[in-house]
Amino acid sequence: MKTFISHLNKYIFNMNTKKIFGIPIVALLMGLMIIGGVSAVIVGYLSNTATMSVDVESPIVIGFAEVDHGETVTSAIVNTRDGSVTWSPTLTAGAITGLSTLDLGLSVEVSDTIDEDITNKILLVSMSNDLNDVTCADLTSLTFIDVGVSSTSAYYHVVQELTGIGLCTENVDGTIDFAVPINSLAPGDVNKYPVTMSFGNVAPSTYVVSAVLNN
Repeated sequence: MKTFISHLNKYIFNMNTKKIFGIPIVALLMGLMIIGGVSAVIVGYLSNTATMSVDVESPIVIGFAEVDHGETVTSAIVNTRDGSVTWSPTLTAGAITGLSTLDLGLSVEVSDTIDEDITNKILLVSMSNDLNDVTCADLTSLTFIDVGVSSTSAYYHVVQELTGIGLCTENVDGTIDFAVPINSLAPGDVNKYPVTMSFGNVAPSTYVVSAVLNN
């Protein structure tokens, strides 16, 4: 036992006499152990995690309404802008027959929180029915009045016909799409477009129309 203690004391003495950068090795090792312990505490503290969640909503709200346009372009615009009109993203329109016209309104409202104009987009208007057999010929006319253009534009307060000019695409699933170019929408814009849909001699069916702004 005395021999073991004697060897241990001699080992410690030798370690103390050996130095690194002028510091005894034993003191240096103890210092590193202390620093390492403190570092572990600091890293644990700094590694606390902060989390955040945010709801990102669409910058554009689109809605439909059934609106009686009246007899003129002016009355169609005034009636569509009337404050009593109820807009909905899911509209169930009243029943009509084939060879009839449905007066509608399409509202496109741009959030005032976006940072720039929305330019050169496509308003995709899609149509399906419960027979899954819609073709471009189902609509003999699809018109809208672009209330967003300036009074100097050639399209100011003009009824524009969308059928027959290459905007309609027939899909293999029995639906159709109308790709309507949208040149520019500014933050805070609220445009309420008068729209008409005239059906051909179609089979009785329930038609569903949707609209979305695409790139």
